[in-house]
Amino acid sequence: MKDRKLILVRHAHRNTTDGRERDNGLSEKGRDQAKAVGRYFRERFPKETPILLSSPKVRCIETLLPLSDRLKIDVKILEDLDEQNDSAASYARRIEKFYRWWKSRAPETVVACSHGDWIPAFTRLAIGTEVDMKKGGWLEIESRDGAVKLRWLLQKLP
Repeated sequence: MKDRKLILVRHAHRNTTDGRERDNGLSEKGRDQAKAVGRYFRERFPKETPILLSSPKVRCIETLLPLSDRLKIDVKILEDLDEQNDSAASYARRIEKFYRWWKSRAPETVVACSHGDWIPAFTRLAIGTEVDMKKGGWLEIESRDGAVKLRWLLQKLP
């Protein structure tokens, strides 16, 4: 069984000047947090090239863009990472689908950017406990010999 690492990033601080109902991008604070994501990945994993996955929301995509630029790889949009905007059953199926994919077919290192509701639901499934993260937070989960465990959590990147 292949060892895998999943790095979950909660999207950085968003611009809410036009309201929270819009699919708005990052605030100035959020852009700084996004740059920290790019720097921190390279500090922690200087030789790895992950796959970058994002919720379709602009704030998630923009959170991964500095890392994408640094690594010269594209961010792939994945609907399964979107916040809950569907029924509870459909939402749970999306999270389970992503978990099964990650456990069985994902490349060695995946960086995925999602939301404050999705991440705790995913961690409850993957490691048996909900992990709430602040905006711009970083969480690493690993699958080694079939066992999934929390490896690293930073609520605020350096």
